[in-house]
Amino acid sequence: MTVEILNPQTFVYEGKDVTFNLGNGDVMVNATEMAKVFNKRPVDWLNTAQAGEMIEELSKVRKITLADLVQVTKGGSNSGTWMHEDVALEFARWLSPRFAIWCNDQIKMLLKHGVVATDNKIEEFLANPDLAIQAFTALKQEREKSRILESQVYEKESHIEVLECEIKQAVPKVQYHDQVMSSDGLLTTTQIAKNYGWSAIKLKLINESSTRIEQMIEENKSIAIHSYYELRDINKNTKELYQIREDIASFKKDGIKIK
Repeated sequence: MTVEILNPQTFVYEGKDVTFNLGNGDVMVNATEMAKVFNKRPVDWLNTAQAGEMIEELSKVRKITLADLVQVTKGGSNSGTWMHEDVALEFARWLSPRFAIWCNDQIKMLLKHGVVATDNKIEEFLANPDLAIQAFTALKQEREKSRILESQVYEKESHIEVLECEIKQAVPKVQYHDQVMSSDGLLTTTQIAKNYGWSAIKLKLINESSTRIEQMIEENKSIAIHSYYELRDINKNTKELYQIREDIASFKKDGIKIK
């Protein structure tokens, strides 16, 4: 079987060439060249039980035939044993853990960018500027995709933080509502005011003041407040009072008695 070389990339590891071939979404590696770095042969590993089990399971999981995972080419410029990237990495680990890391880095760069600027590739770019433009355009598109994904992740995380904050703010109200709903007795003004950090008298005064403000607004009259509290306190407390009224209305609707 002959390996179709679509986009060969040759890298140097400890003075020895190792060729990677970028195909349709995967990478084939020249295992013969890999083995020469360590004065070994691919068959030395392929004959082990570990290799046989790994390749068989990989074929089932990836839905790739055994013949496509390991290909042997005789004669020509592409001669040697070629391994699918997953098999090649297992072979590389058997040869040397450090070599496996190096192989993995080359494969990731090829899959991500389609090209790695080695000395040979730079000379090729200089001789063919169109090829360089094509490679750098692809790199720019990949970086733009990464930027968009990072932005989406940031937006989702920010949204989650907002929701968590809203939940924390709602916890006291929910707890208070549950406490009231579980009570069969009467709720006094003092009890209601206490839950909001007020006295019964303050609750009564604010309620009367806010009611008067509402009436004057409806009548389109100028508002003049003469009470024990400044305008800013009335405005602030009125907002809280509206929430209390909503709570009381909810309690009445559900049969809770207020006195």
